[in-house]
Amino acid sequence: MNVEERERLTRLEVNVENMAGQVAEMKATVQELRDLLVSAKGVRWVLSALIAIAGFVAGIAAKYLPTLPR
Repeated sequence: MNVEERERLTRLEVNVENMAGQVAEMKATVQELRDLLVSAKGVRWVLSALIAIAGFVAGIAAKYLPTLPR
């Protein structure tokens, strides 16, 4: 192995180390996003239920509002 091949191999090793660090950072970011989405499932159901209840109440109010005395 000559000097040029060693230098190329050394640069390659440095690049691989940098990429490994970047992959680790991306893995952590993806894990955080996944955890956020999983925790938001319950919130989505609660919001859906609240919207449905609010729609029902608004429908009832729209039905009986014209009959109220002014």
